[in-house]
Amino acid sequence: MTALPAVTLVAPPEPGVWVSHVPLWANPALCEDGRTWEVAFADLFALPGLACVGQLVAAHDGLNEMRQALTRPWAEGSQFGEACVEM
Repeated sequence: MTALPAVTLVAPPEPGVWVSHVPLWANPALCEDGRTWEVAFADLFALPGLACVGQLVAAHDGLNEMRQALTRPWAEGSQFGEACVEM
């Protein structure tokens, strides 16, 4: 294996359902300024269980929902606001 050349991305593949299962770490298609993600985003790499694009998207969406709920707790439809009213 050590005699093989480094992996390079020749052409980006067509997007599809498979994208959510793409590994985040050591993936030459996911680089930031020429660095792999485990180097560019060391804080993310430290999160246990975060291994693929789908998990990252779900975590991102969940954090956005939490941030919105906490910054606008009385907004219409906010579960946090409704819970506070019921107290």
